[in-house]
Amino acid sequence: MSLSAPSPHLDTRDVRVLERLRLKPRKAFSGRVRGERLAREKGVSLEFKDYREYSDGDDLRHIDWNVLARLGTPIVKTYQDEEDLPVTLLVDASESMDFGEPNKFGTACQLAAAFGVVAARGGDSVQGVALADTPNRTRFLRGRRGTISLTSWLESLRPNGKRALAFHLKQAARHMSRPGLAILITDGMDPSLAQAFAHVTVAGHELWVVQVLSPFELDPGIEGDLRMIDAETNQVVEITANGPTLDAYRRNLANHNSAIEQAALKHGGRYALIESGKPLAEVFGKTFQKAGWVG
Repeated sequence: MSLSAPSPHLDTRDVRVLERLRLKPRKAFSGRVRGERLAREKGVSLEFKDYREYSDGDDLRHIDWNVLARLGTPIVKTYQDEEDLPVTLLVDASESMDFGEPNKFGTACQLAAAFGVVAARGGDSVQGVALADTPNRTRFLRGRRGTISLTSWLESLRPNGKRALAFHLKQAARHMSRPGLAILITDGMDPSLAQAFAHVTVAGHELWVVQVLSPFELDPGIEGDLRMIDAETNQVVEITANGPTLDAYRRNLANHNSAIEQAALKHGGRYALIESGKPLAEVFGKTFQKAGWVG
């Protein structure tokens, strides 16, 4: 990863902005533990509903310690009227992400950390999943400690994926056991990516796509003879960049991005194009809030 890549750690000003926000999915989902969202089955406020076995990601505060002492089995209480939202952060860790100034992968990790803060402050459960050749994911995390764990996990990630992003997205969808909000953070550098969205949504997830591109990718602004090397396949292409070539590049990129956006909308999701290095307070406080992603 580029030495200039930003850390997923958030500064105090960003955290102050993020802590005021809550995720606003279009769909309603059934959670596992008491959160801050109204469930579809309404009842008496904070009304106890049932017991069930403990699983990774559950809030330890809801364990029935008397049952644990008697039976030796962790059991948690569930509530009828308020539930958490399962949020899965799908972070593209393919090698094409390790590009740009500011670095795309660093920006993607910062965005994931920021979504984690918003989810945690809203009482939701959040899981990180790296879309890379080596499987890497967290359990579902909650609260301030969960935010710290998520940030540490993001710091440990390195872009190393050479296989197609669509392949990794399909694999990840197979292991996403809790239907909820799936936030894909990627540069979208896979022509077959949009076709993989259905694998996420058919399992009941609502898909949000955040496409991160560097300022250079959005507008190269250079001319001359260039030797281009694909970061994932090492394929070499030599071109002469001039006015017509750059115009064709911009048209193709716009068409490619539009195809990703239309596919996300077709599946009931959301889409945003973010330039790497944009201040988080601006991205969340203006772009996402204005579009109704958070509020």
